Amino acid sequence: MENKKLFYKLLSLQDDFNSKVNKNWKNESKDDFDWATCIMCEGAESIDTGLTYKHWKKQELDMLNFQVEVVDMWHFIMAQHLVKYSKEYLSDVYNYNYMYCDLENVDYNGVSDNKLFKRDIKMLVHSSLGYD
Repeated sequence: MENKKLFYKLLSLQDDFNSKVNKNWKNESKDDFDWATCIMCEGAESIDTGLTYKHWKKQELDMLNFQVEVVDMWHFIMAQHLVKYSKEYLSDVYNYNYMYCDLENVDYNGVSDNKLFKRDIKMLVHSSLGYD
């Protein structure tokens, strides 16, 4: 399936899931659905659980948990954007720009430098919140 159709399907599934939680989810106030805070918290969790930044402790890289947190963050990013934009528009944006990151070419397997993780998570969070 081409990228645009695949991304449209992903957005549709996210929209369907959110509608099962709350049929009126797109019209709720920011206080009810604060997507920006959700994105920031998942970003922090991905760094806290997936990276070995705590120099005062012996830590192992938990790649599986890191990936889970990034996927959680991605779901909140999609939800945040579905409130503002149509699935068609977002699919077009994704098709041309891969939305925020070129995730197809990211390969962290075997990488010991946590700076890559931190940089990319910060970039994903900042991009989704509208920061430079």
